[in-house]
Amino acid sequence: LMESGLSDAAVVHIATHAVVRGSGGATTLQLAGDRGAGSPTLDTIAGTGLAADLVYLSCCEGTRRRHVGAGSADLARAFLTAGARSVVASSVRVDDHAALAMARSFTSELAAGAAPDAALRTAQLETRQADPELSHPYYWAFYRVVTAIR
Repeated sequence: LMESGLSDAAVVHIATHAVVRGSGGATTLQLAGDRGAGSPTLDTIAGTGLAADLVYLSCCEGTRRRHVGAGSADLARAFLTAGARSVVASSVRVDDHAALAMARSFTSELAAGAAPDAALRTAQLETRQADPELSHPYYWAFYRVVTAIR
């Protein structure tokens, strides 16, 4: 993941599968074409140097907490720990069609100069209104912006 030059990117968009295996820091981010052997864990992601202003996770349960002893961990927190300023992710499983619609609208708004929270809100409204099949909150309501407190 980090060998691909993402450490210097201002915006990182990852569309993949989040695979829950083991617990806590052992949770992996399964990348396309990866059979699991080289999948980065939460701990690996958190330990990388990342200077991104924004990481957009198009994956299931990117902000879903996994219990680790007395604490908790999630993919969004791992990217914030790595140095990202904010992360957009869903807390539930995502529908591929809805995820694509959300990402297209979000990136369009972001490119036009909107802040991540405003871009996300517009993407949610557009996704809900543009396609009757995606009007139910299940398809758009569980995305959120998580920011780092520095």
